[in-house]
Amino acid sequence: MPLEEAWKDEVQLSDALRRKIFIKHFDGPIFFGFSSKFLALTRALPEIDVVIMRIKGFPISISRDSMPSKTRC
Repeated sequence: MPLEEAWKDEVQLSDALRRKIFIKHFDGPIFFGFSSKFLALTRALPEIDVVIMRIKGFPISISRDSMPSKTRC
């Protein structure tokens, strides 16, 4: 998988931290069929401790009824 350009808030990560974190950028929705391929990809990176999925360009809608009662306004 080609390296992706780091977002501006990621450029200050140390090299040691970069070796332990895999950051995948998404520009739009992610479909369920992709999850098994993504899981296989991350398992092929044994030195990685943390996987971060960053999504932009996709509106997220959370209904008030789906939120736990303690977080409702």
